[in-house]
Amino acid sequence: MNPGQLRWRCRRGMRELDVLLLRWLDEDFPLAPDAERRAFEQLLSWQDPDIVDLLAGRVSTDDPGLRHVVERLLIWSSG
Repeated sequence: MNPGQLRWRCRRGMRELDVLLLRWLDEDFPLAPDAERRAFEQLLSWQDPDIVDLLAGRVSTDDPGLRHVVERLLIWSSG
């Protein structure tokens, strides 16, 4: 997926989620390993409530790349 498509997919129905996803895209995506890039793209295919549940710890994932992306998102959301 090209950067423009990723940026568009980061635009969600929740402003807070938009900010977090766009920040990861701008800050971490360019240097992220391929597995994390794929994990981020996978995350963008989730519905907003499911992403929120993942960030809130109500659901978990076994995917290490996705876990790392979520950890980074959580760091930014708390700071």
